[in-house]
Amino acid sequence: MKVNELNREENQNILEKDILEIIRNYNKLMKEGITGPDCTNPNICHADCCSIFIDVPKILAEEIIRQRLGKEKDFIRGDVFSFQIRIDDKTAKCSFYDKKINGCKLHSTGLKPPQCWIYPTNFDNFENKNIKCKRADGWRIISPEKVIKAEALLQMYSNWSQAEFAIELKKIKHRLKFKFNKKSLEERLQEIKPCEFAGFKDSWNYFETLQAEGFSLQMKKYCKKFNPRCPLLLDNYFDCNNICEVVAINIINFFKSILDLYLEKFGPNKGDYPLIKISAFF
Repeated sequence: MKVNELNREENQNILEKDILEIIRNYNKLMKEGITGPDCTNPNICHADCCSIFIDVPKILAEEIIRQRLGKEKDFIRGDVFSFQIRIDDKTAKCSFYDKKINGCKLHSTGLKPPQCWIYPTNFDNFENKNIKCKRADGWRIISPEKVIKAEALLQMYSNWSQAEFAIELKKIKHRLKFKFNKKSLEERLQEIKPCEFAGFKDSWNYFETLQAEGFSLQMKKYCKKFNPRCPLLLDNYFDCNNICEVVAINIINFFKSILDLYLEKFGPNKGDYPLIKISAFF
């Protein structure tokens, strides 16, 4: 089934019932179809391949959270699928890498993202040549039949995930209205100093704010535009303790009005919408 055949929401809803089962079947086929060294042995593996962003559809992320295997913070908005698994800033590894087992917490759950199974065997080593990864060798395809079936499931999974991503993109403006912890985006903006606000962040079902690194002058132009009589503007911008209501309302409305143009020019940018790029349309 092609991506353009999946773009209609009715088809998406039909397949939604089956996609998790497809992921589980894929996990089972790959687990039984390939063999290799013991990656949980720290003398063999240092989890070098667990340091890349992995794209996942929202439905898989939701199931991982539902089973208490992860949390919303383990995912960021994606550019290809709806989400990516976050790389831990401290370890520089995937959020689901577990140092205690020297491996993936999702490996035996049936919910390991399909892309993670491919490396290093891929789907085409049916001559049974010796395959090496970054640290070890001895990888083999031991059941070509199962691997071929898994490859077909991976294509179905990829098509479905891209279609879901297209639908999620259409819901961006809806997420701008969604409240988090009973606070609207407008209310959260009014709790932030103008010099500490760096833009918007598309999160789970809602938008959050981006924190500036240090102090930023990006908001000053918006304050001048939307509240030109503010007594702090001229010399005391950095002393302002919070974005005022009129500026908060107007900058959100401005962001909504240019969002389609922004996406056309910059793309979803992993859910980050910095003021420096939003200002290209100001």
